[in-house]
Amino acid sequence: MNSIDNLASSMKVIISSIFILLAAACLAQRSSISNIADRMYFGGDLTLRVSGPGTIVGASPMLGYQITDEWSAGVGLSAYYFKYRYDDDPSSFYGGNLFSRYLVFENFFFQSEYHIINTEVRTSTQSIIVGSRENIPIWYVGGGYRQPIGGTSFANITLLYDLIDDPRGLYPNPTIRAGFNFGF
Repeated sequence: MNSIDNLASSMKVIISSIFILLAAACLAQRSSISNIADRMYFGGDLTLRVSGPGTIVGASPMLGYQITDEWSAGVGLSAYYFKYRYDDDPSSFYGGNLFSRYLVFENFFFQSEYHIINTEVRTSTQSIIVGSRENIPIWYVGGGYRQPIGGTSFANITLLYDLIDDPRGLYPNPTIRAGFNFGF
């Protein structure tokens, strides 16, 4: 199966999951449709690093829905460009994720996230370097803290561990994230 087939298969899973998530959110809603927007939030993080071994530029926007006062779920996208200092070929990766977050005590939460990224993987065969795009699965579990910054907005810091830990993965284990969520 080639990388386009892998990407198409992964996108079918993500799109199907989005529809299931939206259906569950609609069924869980106890009040009028106008309150759905009150339960939605968006956020994510931006990355810019121009020092060290190279340059990385990227964004990871996300959209979530507050199913209950403690439980929320949502979807996210990732797109990153990177160029290493001693490598002439820049590269990129992109992907999507589904997440679920449960508030366990005041502003502390547990999180589970299934993420698929598509990136170029280079292999060496008989002194020839061959590059192909492949999907890499990531299943994060962990927790974090959210600090209210006004209304329905929060700053978050999260510590996540990849249970799959694919050797082709791009992220270290554990991963620390910081970002923001804003209510509609």
